[in-house]
Amino acid sequence: LSSILTAHRDHGDAREPENLIGRTLAIDPAGTRLYTGYQDIYQRGVHLFMNPDGRIWDTPTYGNIDILMVYNLRDAVHPRLQAFKERPGAGGSGLRVSPDGRRLTYLSHSGYPAGSGAIPGWDPTDLEKKPVTYECKGKAGPARMSYHPTLPLVVVPARSEERRVGKEC
Repeated sequence: LSSILTAHRDHGDAREPENLIGRTLAIDPAGTRLYTGYQDIYQRGVHLFMNPDGRIWDTPTYGNIDILMVYNLRDAVHPRLQAFKERPGAGGSGLRVSPDGRRLTYLSHSGYPAGSGAIPGWDPTDLEKKPVTYECKGKAGPARMSYHPTLPLVVVPARSEERRVGKEC
């Protein structure tokens, strides 16, 4: 697991709090919660391929572990796990928090629900509630987005349908 270090901003004292894990991090605008995303891949089995010449090939199959976690920062020395959401997407790539703190997004390569290509925006105080989703399938990828700092706007880089190889722009 990927543990997280915390360090005091002024004097640099670093700690590794127990049960604080994640690969991507974000802090809510009020500074009271830490959001972490954990993503990993595991080998879940093998697929046997029967070759016409009689040989058998075994090909590994893989699965994803994706978890979105919310930690309470009231005690900065010992953050406490407040909530978590399993399978917030597949192939996690980052976290985003809206400037007003009302939306928390787990960016992934498959979107949420997995395979949908949609970008989720959870209420960070209730991860069980169905998230707002930004439908992007076929237009943009669910692995990158940004919240506008003052407008109720989300921006996502579009996928280019036209290749620009050999063309002048």
